[in-house]
Amino acid sequence: TARLGFSVAIEANPDVLLMDEILSVGDQEFKKKSHNATRKLIESGKSVVLVMHDLTFINKNCEKVLMMM
Repeated sequence: TARLGFSVAIEANPDVLLMDEILSVGDQEFKKKSHNATRKLIESGKSVVLVMHDLTFINKNCEKVLMMM
């Protein structure tokens, strides 16, 4: 279900994409593909709002971060 939802979301070519921990679901292959697809969206100038715990991905790909505790 997560793979299908993510695929539909990125293929719709959104101006703003909201994602909630979708990148941490699934096997390593899916994780790698979803990270690459998200990175491409960010690089193309799209706004991507991530709710996640992967600090490595956040540090490498995000310009602004809001941390909630």
